[in-house]
Amino acid sequence: MINMGHYKEIIRLRNGGETQEEIAQELGLSCKTVGRYLRRGEVPIYVRNRSTKTDPFIGHEEATKELLETKQDMDMRSLFERLRERGYVGSYRTLCRKTAMLRQSMKGNAVYFERQKVPGRVMEGDFTELGGIEIGGQKLSVHLWVVVLTYSNKIFATPFLQETFECFARGSQEAFEEFGGLAEIYRLDNLSPVVIKVLRGGRETTKRFKMFHQHYGFKVHFCNPARGWEKGSVESVNGHLKKKIETEIALGKMSFVSLDSFREFVQSICRKVNEAEEVASSFKLENLRPLPPSVFEAYETKIAKVSKYSTVIVGDEGHRYSVPSKYVGCNVEVRIYPAEVMFLFQGQEIAKHGRIIGKKRLVSIQLEHVILELCKKPGVVWEWKYNNILFEHPVWNSFYERMKTERNEQSCIKEFLKCLSLTVTYGRHNVTAGMQILEEQSGLLTCNKLEAILTNEMFDPMEIKPVERNLVEYDELLRRKAR
Repeated sequence: MINMGHYKEIIRLRNGGETQEEIAQELGLSCKTVGRYLRRGEVPIYVRNRSTKTDPFIGHEEATKELLETKQDMDMRSLFERLRERGYVGSYRTLCRKTAMLRQSMKGNAVYFERQKVPGRVMEGDFTELGGIEIGGQKLSVHLWVVVLTYSNKIFATPFLQETFECFARGSQEAFEEFGGLAEIYRLDNLSPVVIKVLRGGRETTKRFKMFHQHYGFKVHFCNPARGWEKGSVESVNGHLKKKIETEIALGKMSFVSLDSFREFVQSICRKVNEAEEVASSFKLENLRPLPPSVFEAYETKIAKVSKYSTVIVGDEGHRYSVPSKYVGCNVEVRIYPAEVMFLFQGQEIAKHGRIIGKKRLVSIQLEHVILELCKKPGVVWEWKYNNILFEHPVWNSFYERMKTERNEQSCIKEFLKCLSLTVTYGRHNVTAGMQILEEQSGLLTCNKLEAILTNEMFDPMEIKPVERNLVEYDELLRRKAR
């Protein structure tokens, strides 16, 4: 069917001398259609035949409304079955169409209330997720903790790999420090690391959040469940910030060597937002409360026993971390931070690892923690599950390959382990550099030679003898010059 505009164009082209075929080709119509309209001289009116079939929904409106008022989020299949029990004989599809209109009429139009923004009164915080960020050669999902001062719209965002209490607390602390204070009210969602249970008229929060809340002294307002608009400022910032980050990364084809480098990128974007004249001038009027003199320690702590494998199991995921082997069988304190895990014995730090993020039961072994025991039991090296850490640096691997050409296998691995044991005293960076220097020299590679390089004792200065000069030859040289 064509409209009046098409019909007028057909008449104009025909009056211009074009043939029926030319008109059809130009307007993208069939020749039959063009001919039909030219013969009739008017646009036909199509009248749809009205069905005489009775609407099966008639008589069930009130029952449907009653069910929806009882449970507005009732799924359609349950509603269909309830109405069938009450005599509804129509189809499921018809019910979906009729119910959609009924739900809309019951809902009505939303009413919005403009809020009065007061300097220093409210700050809002929330997590938002970014997927597919390339960090350290891997595509990762990153969780931004975003805080906004609702009066000035000054923002702060920092990335984490999880949504834990440690991440919430660290992100909030960094925001407070960036703002130079904190607002009277902290408006939050019902975060699982913070809220244990939603109660009528309140929230049951975790013990650690209560400590955090008490330390900073703000008032906390939790949004009602599924009512994101109650913290509309941070929700709006999340949308704009994510779009800005994703656009910058896509245009620049950006990747990041570490989470820290991505953090700097995110915060550089926040700084540009905060430097806008409107935001900067409004921020000067913010009446923020001063920060407490001490910093809240944003970590989870627990006591754990060191296993016979010189490792400690941390977290519900069952990840294992190594500690120095001399602490096997001891109870140690574990402090879990957003990006690292620290181990203490009698209040002294004995080990620190980057926090494992990902699958269950992963392992982080540091060479320095086990190398001395490996030196005592070199025969287990090739059956040890984690012997790849002995060759994790290319220099270590090439050093070992050369040693294999100079000794038999048993003697080679013993001497190589002794060389690696120097990392406990001198550090892996220095040992690696020493191996490179020693490889450039001729002769047998030994632990003693490597340690001599590390201690600058390759020769004894007292053994250097002065050069004996022949004074007669010196006099003869002077005579020759005089001639």
